[in-house]
Amino acid sequence: MASYLAARETTLELLKLCNIDICPIDTSYYYYRVNLAANATFLALFSASLLGFIATYGFTRRGLAFTVAMVCNMNAHFNNCM
Repeated sequence: MASYLAARETTLELLKLCNIDICPIDTSYYYYRVNLAANATFLALFSASLLGFIATYGFTRRGLAFTVAMVCNMNAHFNNCM
């Protein structure tokens, strides 16, 4: 059991040191390569959506639970991306 844990720590340590220059994209589970333009586009879309939900709530005062849930979700998403 100890050898398994030691081997697992070594693998995790190697993965922490992995970057695009060292590791090929084939080692990625999703074959995902980070793209700044795509991430900026999604950030802009989610920001516009957040402002739209806040504006809708501000003008209509309807859907409080939905608006709070959407604002919390988008806030959590932004905090994980940054």
